[in-house]
Amino acid sequence: MVEELAIEQQDVTQCCRVLESSTSGYYSWIKRPLSVKKTEDERIYQKIKIHWEKSRKSYGARRITEKLKNEGEAIGRKRVGKIMNKNGIKAIGKKKFKPITTNSNHNLPIAERIFKTEIAQIQVTKPNQYWGGDLSPIFQQKRVGYTWPYL
Repeated sequence: MVEELAIEQQDVTQCCRVLESSTSGYYSWIKRPLSVKKTEDERIYQKIKIHWEKSRKSYGARRITEKLKNEGEAIGRKRVGKIMNKNGIKAIGKKKFKPITTNSNHNLPIAERIFKTEIAQIQVTKPNQYWGGDLSPIFQQKRVGYTWPYL
């Protein structure tokens, strides 16, 4: 926070006093080189970003970890996940399959909802008297390329 305020032309001494830290500690922190782990994380982040972009942003921590291990990196999935979260990298998942059975976007008149039986004298007067079904989704999926054992 002191670093951000210093960039905004604020007095470092006053900022350190408000945040209850020493000014000398702040300046020694600025001059200190990055830790080995942080430089290693930065190097791994560059590799993660390459694999993520090659996969069209669809690979998550598991697949990227697998790719990094194939390259010879000794790294775990949780560390890859932490690096990805820290840098805002998220996998874009597949959308769930949603079967389309009805096309409601038309200007045709709506049919009357009258259930007719095979015998004209018998009429449906109460629930569960007759049952019916629609097999059109099954036939539509057959045309798309799915194979059904009973067709």
